[in-house]
Amino acid sequence: AEKSFEDRDNKNVFYTYSIEATVTNTNGETQTSTTTVNIGDRSMYLTDEGIEDVLDKKNISDIRITAFNLNSKKTDTSGTFEIYRLDIKDKNKWEEDPENWTLSKVALSGNFKSGETIDKTKIASLPSGRYRLIAKAKDPQNRETEMQVDFNLASPEDKQPPVPTYK
Repeated sequence: AEKSFEDRDNKNVFYTYSIEATVTNTNGETQTSTTTVNIGDRSMYLTDEGIEDVLDKKNISDIRITAFNLNSKKTDTSGTFEIYRLDIKDKNKWEEDPENWTLSKVALSGNFKSGETIDKTKIASLPSGRYRLIAKAKDPQNRETEMQVDFNLASPEDKQPPVPTYK
């Protein structure tokens, strides 16, 4: 099993194992059962809801950060979030890859409680552009887990695109 842990230096990694047992009794009847076991370096993970690739400032859906345990059951926690303005590394070329964008300054920060909405009016008040939301929370063993998602924020009234465009 050592090979299956080759990415153990990465954060927020977890594995799902399926275990199947087959038993035959003295009458020749066979019963089979399968169960799954999840293990990882954290006991929970965070997901976002309502953050699309492009958010229309005039029509932002409810935004939530929700924590789940490794068995995909919602779990209560609270944490912090920061929304960074992103700058493209090479201004002459559009890049979708998050590695080709650099964090600028923190545009918005706050606290969240798992499953509760974040104030979308504050997000809508940010200037149009490309952003990265980074959320952090601690699991019951006090280990930090993190999630991030990139999005474009724009308005139909904008006079120019929120990110550089190329012909």
